[in-house]
Amino acid sequence: MNNKKHIILFDGECTFCSFWVKFVLKRDNKDLFRFASLQSMTGIYYTDKHDIHDSVDSVVLINKDGSAFIKTNAVFEILYLLGGLGKFIYGLKVFPRFIRDFFYDIIAKLRYKVFKRKACELPLNVNYKNKFL
Repeated sequence: MNNKKHIILFDGECTFCSFWVKFVLKRDNKDLFRFASLQSMTGIYYTDKHDIHDSVDSVVLINKDGSAFIKTNAVFEILYLLGGLGKFIYGLKVFPRFIRDFFYDIIAKLRYKVFKRKACELPLNVNYKNKFL
């Protein structure tokens, strides 16, 4: 499919995830990323291709080199690639993954209660049209 860009897969039914996509879109000045919802055919293709378990239902990064990252590893890689303050936040990766992912999983469980479950409200800006797969 798309080998030249990093691909962010996100939950297309999560308001918090749409906030995250908008956050990345605004900061992707180098045009590094493409996006697809996990529920789309593209999302299903990549999760199957990279053997990502169905229980992963929030953020997945498919690096342009073909490697896949989930949970906090995905978030930290995305922030690092965006640069700026994201590189400093990347320093939190020194904490063991099981601790980071423990807190990530708590937020992931609560996101539907706090932010409600509904279709993603993504920006309608025509400049972003080519960003979605």
